[in-house]
Amino acid sequence: MKILRIRKAAVVIILLVLIIGVLLYASQSLTGKSVMELFRNKEKSSQEYVMVSVTKENLPQFLNSISIIDDLPENGEIELRLFNFNSGERSWEETYVMKQGGAYQGNTENPDVIILLHSKYVTELGNICPTLQQANRNGDLGFEFHDSTASLLWKYKKIVKYKDCLGL
Repeated sequence: MKILRIRKAAVVIILLVLIIGVLLYASQSLTGKSVMELFRNKEKSSQEYVMVSVTKENLPQFLNSISIIDDLPENGEIELRLFNFNSGERSWEETYVMKQGGAYQGNTENPDVIILLHSKYVTELGNICPTLQQANRNGDLGFEFHDSTASLLWKYKKIVKYKDCLGL
C-alpha cells in the first residue's frame, strides 16, 4: 500500500516536472525577441532593417517579404480588405489574400480571417508594427473570424507570437 502511494507520487512529480519543462521551453521561443525581429524583412539580416516604401501596387510584394507569411498554416487564408470613409461611409477598396505560398491582390471564397484596415495606413506599413498598433488604437483596424476562436487559435498557433505587433 505504501509502495503504491510512493509510486503514484513519483509519477505525479515526474509529470509536473515534464509539464513545467515544456512550458518553459515553449516560452523561450518568444522571449528575447523584439517585435522587429518577428516581422523582419526576410531578405535582410536580423541586424539590418530597411524602411520600405509601401503602396497599394507593391503591397503584395511587401507582404511576401515579411516573416509572418512563412508561419501561416498550409491551408489557411487571410484576407486584407482596405477601406476609406471619403464619402462619409465605409467604401471598400482593394482586397489582398495572404496564404503560405504568398500574398496577391484578389479575393478568396472562404477566408479564415478578414483583416479590415483603413487605406490611409498603407504608405506607413513599411514600419508595420507601430502602424498596425496605431490603426488599432484609432479604430481603423478590425478582424472578422469565420470559425470558432479555439479552432483558429489551434490552426494559426505559429502566428500567435505576432499578436503584440498586431496591437491585440
